[in-house]
Amino acid sequence: SGATSFASAVGGNSALTSLTTDAGGTVSLKNVTTSGAQSYGENATLAGTYTTTNSGVTLGGATTLAGDTTLATGSGAVGFAGAVNGAKALAVNSSGATSFASAVGGTSALTSLATDAAGTVSLKSVTTSGAQTYGENATLAGTYTTTNAAVTLAGATTLAGDTTLATGTGAVAFTG
Repeated sequence: SGATSFASAVGGNSALTSLTTDAGGTVSLKNVTTSGAQSYGENATLAGTYTTTNSGVTLGGATTLAGDTTLATGSGAVGFAGAVNGAKALAVNSSGATSFASAVGGTSALTSLATDAAGTVSLKSVTTSGAQTYGENATLAGTYTTTNAAVTLAGATTLAGDTTLATGTGAVAFTG
């Protein structure tokens, strides 16, 4: 328990094999590079780029974006167990499975959320001030809200429950 803080890049000059923090406290990170998995068991504050070599990134608690954030995991899965909030952009680039088990932007809307064209994504309710772009096959449930910005679903879309898209004057495109 307690607070763990990494004020500078981790693994920037030489990638760590992996990085794991336990549950019970908080962790704040900027730019992490590992050849293996990254697992954050508690509430996490992220900013920067989080890179693995075909290994997963798991966030076990709530996630707050303190800066624009990109997760690049090759074929590794990405899992957000808790809510994701913060008025910043989030990009997830994984040819594996990406899952958001809780609301995204429910307390503090993200500026945008984007996933790449490989893999799959599963989401429950997303609120952004800007665009939402899902490049791969997507499973949706809940409400997806933008402030007059587009929602684009480029892969096959499966509805896992009641789903509403509210984009104001923004376009909605299903292209998969």
